[in-house]
Amino acid sequence: MFGKKHGQGTYTYNETGAKLVGEWAENQIVKGRWLFTNGTYYEGGFSNNKPNGDGIWHFSNGNTVPGQYKQTVIPNEDPDDKKVNIKL
Repeated sequence: MFGKKHGQGTYTYNETGAKLVGEWAENQIVKGRWLFTNGTYYEGGFSNNKPNGDGIWHFSNGNTVPGQYKQTVIPNEDPDDKKVNIKL
């Protein structure tokens, strides 16, 4: 869609090999998986390319952490540096 990521797709980070796989809209992933090379991955909703909403972290040791993730901006910090909080 006019040079922006839109629809199903995969983005691979060149430096780390991590991948964002899923549904994209307006150049941002909105739902899918964030896969790390060590086998850990997050599956769920995204906002600003970071976990947001209902999701589950799956760790390579078999542990999982389901929760509801929310991005927040701490006053006096860079507004582009979003923090992710979890509500279990």
